[in-house]
Amino acid sequence: MPIPKESFYVDMFRGSATRATSRWTFTHEPSVDFDGDGTNDVMVPRPRRRGAESTCPFDVEWDLYVVRKRCGLFVGRVRGRPQRMDTSGPRRVLVTERSNVGPTRLPTTFRYELLAHGFEKKSEQQPSRPTRCQVHPKDCHTSRCRLAGHPDGAFDFRALDSELRRVDAAKTCRGKVRRATRCLAHYAFAPETGHATVISTEGCGAARGCVKRAFETMQVSPFSARRGPQTGAQSFQLTP
Repeated sequence: MPIPKESFYVDMFRGSATRATSRWTFTHEPSVDFDGDGTNDVMVPRPRRRGAESTCPFDVEWDLYVVRKRCGLFVGRVRGRPQRMDTSGPRRVLVTERSNVGPTRLPTTFRYELLAHGFEKKSEQQPSRPTRCQVHPKDCHTSRCRLAGHPDGAFDFRALDSELRRVDAAKTCRGKVRRATRCLAHYAFAPETGHATVISTEGCGAARGCVKRAFETMQVSPFSARRGPQTGAQSFQLTP
């Protein structure tokens, strides 16, 4: 089967912050050699299964594929990022680690044994020493997360800002009017594709067609359809 190509972001918000304090990027990439054939195999990130919109970096799981020419053989889903293969025993064992995220979490190590049907969890080792936040909880801030750039995630407002700067309809459609004109464009993004459509324009005069074409070149990553299309509006000045 073809190996899926998956990429998404996780934005983290500290305390009551309304803007993300950090962004984590996850994408399909080469991993360790699972089966010992001398070729690095592939791992594909997946958001958490329940409440995907609130996926945090430490919630991300990985689908593992053994490379077979141009295709891949799915051999299981694991928690923690694959680190190395332990070949000291009778079976090959994959060691993964759930990375430290924030002050309240220390790395957790998982071990998965490679069997005939794929990887099977063998053990989980959590840190035994207490963290600073367990000892002094008032010194720490709670964090919340938001999945973006994924069909199960939230709308990516960073991408919208980038697209609006790229389109710059005031500059793109300059010269389409005879006198200075104020233009207002209402647009919407489809959840399934992330493509923009123009719902309506106001006061754009002869530049209406140019404005519509400019805005409909915008595209962001697909996002959760549960909230319906994401709408917005932008007002700008057109000059001759």
